[in-house]
Amino acid sequence: MCLLACVLAPIVSAADPPAWPLFNGTAPLDRAGFFTNETTEIWPAGRVIRNVSHPSLTPFLAAADHPANVGTAVVIAPGGAYKWLTWDAEGVDIAMWLNSIGISAFVLKYRVPFRPWLMQPGYGHTFGTAPLIDAQRAVGMVRHRAPALGLNASRIGFIGFSAGGSVTAHIATNNTRRAYPAVDAADAVSCRPDFVMMVYPAYLVNGTSDELMAEKVTSAHPPAFLAQTEDDGIHCENSIFYYLALKRAGAPPSELHVYPDRNHKAMHGYGRCLRPKIENNEVCGWTSNAAQFMLRLGVLPALPTPPPTPAAPSKSLLE
Repeated sequence: MCLLACVLAPIVSAADPPAWPLFNGTAPLDRAGFFTNETTEIWPAGRVIRNVSHPSLTPFLAAADHPANVGTAVVIAPGGAYKWLTWDAEGVDIAMWLNSIGISAFVLKYRVPFRPWLMQPGYGHTFGTAPLIDAQRAVGMVRHRAPALGLNASRIGFIGFSAGGSVTAHIATNNTRRAYPAVDAADAVSCRPDFVMMVYPAYLVNGTSDELMAEKVTSAHPPAFLAQTEDDGIHCENSIFYYLALKRAGAPPSELHVYPDRNHKAMHGYGRCLRPKIENNEVCGWTSNAAQFMLRLGVLPALPTPPPTPAAPSKSLLE
């Protein structure tokens, strides 16, 4: 199977496609003008976005003629400690990888930083209702528009990184009702992801304890993929104990990958190990494992074997 492309898909620096606003005007439960002047900075990880008050969804549709395109789509939640969004390394780069294996992607620009008036009990100072609202709205919009986009409304996934992994857990466990008043027909369809992937998730447990931070993991949880390095400064316990909670709840079979950080360059925030480039590190292969996870679920078909490498010209042809 052509899973090597999952790791080697190139970085694309072209302008992003036009975004879809999640809401017209002020987003639900927000305060107009409280956070102003959305800014974009350039970090080693690429673009980083701050002060998001107008959440949106940027579509990256897979090629219609891709042999693995069966209408699967994934919403992407970049990380950034709920203070900023690591837009390229944990957003656009991930969309490029998904497109390379035939999956359409939608990068979610959710509201950051956290709103002090929307804090949820049990989550400390990091998480509020706004990111959950934006995630629910995003999944609903993709599912509602799926027929027009040539997507399968029963193959909508969600992937998140660091704080975005926390957002992923929240929508995986809070999707039976909207956290905001219905806006339109997109809020009448389910916002439950059909599968979820959490890569170095943060804020799922209290420190290194096995106590989940107010998560209500049940047997209705979508199939999950979790990946993290053993020496992640944000603690691999986030992935380990979340996985144990899934198992205890009788949730659908999920996967947990805890990697050694061989050269101590990928402790946290590595994305696809492209910004900056990280080589000879096992964790950089998480995309291949994630592709295998989606193959097992049937949301990604077997990919064709790549054509053989052409033989080198014979010496006589070079003379």
